[in-house]
Amino acid sequence: MTESDLLSLSQAVQYGLFVSLDAARKASTRDSRFPAPAAKRGGAFLYDVASLRAYLGARGDPPPVPSPHDELPPPVEGRTWKPIPGARHYEASHRGHIRSVDRWRGGRFYKGVVLKPREDPDGYLRVNITYDDGERKHNLSVARLVLLAHDPDGHAEDLDACHGPGGPQDNRWPENIRWDTKDANREEALAVRLVNSPPKPRPPKVCPRCSKEHGGKGRNCHECVVAIGENAARYLAEGMPLDKVADALDYPPAGVFNLAVRYGSLHLSIRPPLPPGGHAESRPLFARRLRRVLFRRGASRQDSDAR
Repeated sequence: MTESDLLSLSQAVQYGLFVSLDAARKASTRDSRFPAPAAKRGGAFLYDVASLRAYLGARGDPPPVPSPHDELPPPVEGRTWKPIPGARHYEASHRGHIRSVDRWRGGRFYKGVVLKPREDPDGYLRVNITYDDGERKHNLSVARLVLLAHDPDGHAEDLDACHGPGGPQDNRWPENIRWDTKDANREEALAVRLVNSPPKPRPPKVCPRCSKEHGGKGRNCHECVVAIGENAARYLAEGMPLDKVADALDYPPAGVFNLAVRYGSLHLSIRPPLPPGGHAESRPLFARRLRRVLFRRGASRQDSDAR
């Protein structure tokens, strides 16, 4: 018989062998058929699981139903409750649960209970425990504690507790948790975040000119951009100043000129500098205005689809 085959009365209640702790205590003190304690841990008597089942069967009680929080640990392979290294007052179940044990501390008796884990933002379960040196550790991974208790030989400083297909809240060993590399742990965490917080789909773009949905980079659809370029080239060829063209088409001046070149087949000819003694007034009005607009300090390309 191993210690994993033994239960205290409070644990027997948790596993559904008795309806309440009061009923278990009454049976142990008033019924002569109740099995004798097999061991003692701290201030609590421990009873053999098989003997408790035989007693309940002889009494004619219905078969016990395991508690939904945990299942009655099987007596095979010793993979039931095992102490957590460095924290002798806590144990981990191979089914993924953490409990405190009955203990005396500072002359006071503390009853062991199954800890209720908390869920972190990524969906992993965590608990708080107190180590043997008295330090209280918060938000410890349940999966890591289970692995430290049940698979200490596989632990290494560069390995993390990783989950399998069962997800971040399935901490059963060895079915769903294992020691693995930090890269594998990062990949698992990323997959969990994508499942818990999938990226929100972007709303489709709507062209402000024709109200048609499109997938282009700019605000305007491709057809409207082409139309801007063609109209801009026609207006500029007719001699309209660039800033007036930009106002007429409701588009930045630099963007209007670029679109006119790209889609309107506009060609810009650079005139040679004026000869000595020449006058600026001899230049065409269109060329002077075009140069002022193109090289104006702080000329904006905002909302330009020609970038």
